[in-house]
Amino acid sequence: MAVPDIDCRQRAVAHAKSFLLSRADGRGVPRAQVSLSPTMDTACDAGDGRGVLLREFGRDIGFDLGDERFSASLALAHVPYASDEQDLQLAERLAEVVRSGRSARNRFGFFFDHNGFPPDSDCTAMAVGALHDRGLISDLELVGYGRELLAAGVAPETEADAAIRPGVVMVYWQDAADPGTLARGPRYDAVACGNTLYILRHAQARGLADPAGIITATTDYVVDHLLSGRFREGTRYYPRPEPFLHAISRLCAAFPDIDAVCGAALADGLADADEGEKLSSLDLALTVIAADNLGGDREQHGRRAELLARQDDSGGWPAGAYYRMGRLPLYWGSAALTSIFAAGALACDR
Repeated sequence: MAVPDIDCRQRAVAHAKSFLLSRADGRGVPRAQVSLSPTMDTACDAGDGRGVLLREFGRDIGFDLGDERFSASLALAHVPYASDEQDLQLAERLAEVVRSGRSARNRFGFFFDHNGFPPDSDCTAMAVGALHDRGLISDLELVGYGRELLAAGVAPETEADAAIRPGVVMVYWQDAADPGTLARGPRYDAVACGNTLYILRHAQARGLADPAGIITATTDYVVDHLLSGRFREGTRYYPRPEPFLHAISRLCAAFPDIDAVCGAALADGLADADEGEKLSSLDLALTVIAADNLGGDREQHGRRAELLARQDDSGGWPAGAYYRMGRLPLYWGSAALTSIFAAGALACDR
């Protein structure tokens, strides 16, 4: 397979950004759809998801699904932006949407509408990470967000659940500080923890204190998930291993001590992905980004060539499931979401 040159990749990225603009909703941002299939063969708007689950499984989840902000955070973080007016307008619009999800407590929620679903550490970490990496928040703000994320590692004193992992950041805060939202018990997810660590470690370098040792406990949890090989089974909210490898790769690229512990195992995980079943376009894009974050390897040219070959005439890539609704088999993804990561994977400065 021919090695894609820089001009070819530039054209593909420009085409992808045009595709993302064409798929933007009324707010001007891409959004995910839902499906009962991890391959997203048949998908529908998220607003129909509650009815789908009730019809197929006889289970009412207790709140309405709807449009989400998470894709805006992912797009702000991963799509490469040039200095031309269209790119600047797109980045500004995405940043505005991301910021609009912030609560008074420095927490970010998944949905646009107030449907009773609480904010979570994963959405908060991805939103803050996107704003931080684009230079859109100050060090003082970063530390404030970090302090709030540390609170997600504090379990209720009355919680006697044997599944509690002391000091590990949970997906949902357990402090009942978000009135009007549904109560969600302690939930752990290694991808969410990896995304949260990215913020906590950056904030710690800027003065965030962690007297309870939450950063250490969460780091140990994430490292163990990688070194034990459990990442191959996916996580509670991310059914495939590639999102975890991508999350770990961001930590390895930013923090040499984590790279020293996790780099070799991450490289092995990426090699396993190459040798296993054919990856979806989404997982392939995540693998390219993860390998770049690790320093690249000899497989990168082939991966990028394959990813380029899958771009369709509209400029996009097929939808794939990026995350799911906990243990319920309702998967979230879209052609736009895949294309966000594909554009990042083909970025010419990598």
